Amino acid sequence: MAFSFQQTACTTFNCTGDPANFSSVDPDVAAIAHISLFHSEPSSGHTAPSGSAEPIRKLQYGSSSRVNGPSGIVQLPFNGTQIKWWGVYSDAPKGSVIATDVVAVTNDLLSGLQFKYSAMDVVDLERNARFGDSGALVAKEGSSNRHVLGIAIAAVVDQQGNPTDIGIFHTATNVQAALQNAGVPFDHFWGTETGRPDLWSPASTQCNGGC
Repeated sequence: MAFSFQQTACTTFNCTGDPANFSSVDPDVAAIAHISLFHSEPSSGHTAPSGSAEPIRKLQYGSSSRVNGPSGIVQLPFNGTQIKWWGVYSDAPKGSVIATDVVAVTNDLLSGLQFKYSAMDVVDLERNARFGDSGALVAKEGSSNRHVLGIAIAAVVDQQGNPTDIGIFHTATNVQAALQNAGVPFDHFWGTETGRPDLWSPASTQCNGGC
């Protein structure tokens, strides 16, 4: 783990009056310091961009399926944006963004604490999210140029405590801002195969296509 953020837990029920953890300052994410050891294809699901020993993750969905990772760039979601929620447990459902820049209260299942976040984005999925989807990539739907929109952190639950088809995610631009504000490099190491004119080439520099 290279860097993580410390969120402030709520002190009141449903976080009434509690300060929000702004996702551009304290997102519910951590930066992982990759190393080049044992990142060989195809067993690990990694590949290396030109001129770099850093890995590119492939996206797993379902129990054993994989596709190449995001081949696009960070973009902002808008109402109606068609996405894919790359949750390994929910098997990568598609969906549509139904709200942006909202305040959301989430429950931590391990500690029992509640946290309030701002600003979050909300998506209506074609089927329910699942516990364990947290941290999944939220990207634009499509077979090529899967532009990065955010990171899944939670799903709205029903009265029995089960996840529904309403998912909540951090905007990727806010995560980028938080890392940069904390003095942590934000490296755009994503891409797919070289030699494919319909896909973005793997990045080997911090800014893919300019800063």
